[in-house]
Amino acid sequence: MVPWEEPKSIGAEETFERDTTDRARLHATLLAQADRVAEELRAQGLRGRTVTLKVRFTDFRTLTRRRTLGAPTADDHEIFREAWEALFRLAPKEPVRLVGLSVSGLTRAGDPRQLPLFGRPDRTEVVGRVVDELRARFGPAAVRRASLLSAPLLTDVPGVRAEGGSTPLRSG
Repeated sequence: MVPWEEPKSIGAEETFERDTTDRARLHATLLAQADRVAEELRAQGLRGRTVTLKVRFTDFRTLTRRRTLGAPTADDHEIFREAWEALFRLAPKEPVRLVGLSVSGLTRAGDPRQLPLFGRPDRTEVVGRVVDELRARFGPAAVRRASLLSAPLLTDVPGVRAEGGSTPLRSG
């Protein structure tokens, strides 16, 4: 028996009470999931290279789309962008029952990595860590995206999980 092992991926998914074709709801759901997954990556000192989108339809048919990034990330903006672009390319016309995203190809945040020639890759991760600290101190609703103010907190939504490891995502 192995008491703890590194997770292979970290993800979140939501099964809707009613199947939906509402793009705004799908957008808000993926945005909240990306935020939560990035927060958990940073909490565990990890970055990931592969973003996976999972979509399940009314007939329980499930499609996944993966994209491997040029460099590992724990940036919620980058994770969301990849998942949203995958959903946009998929362009579901039928109602969606479940949507989820995960990040895999995990590495330790301190591992060496290739830096880009232009830009500051760690800037958004620093902002993310500050947001994480504020939420830890004042609660999960302390800092939220304006576009998610009408959405429930992801911690109130079942289905948030860490895949491949024995440590679930923090609930608060």
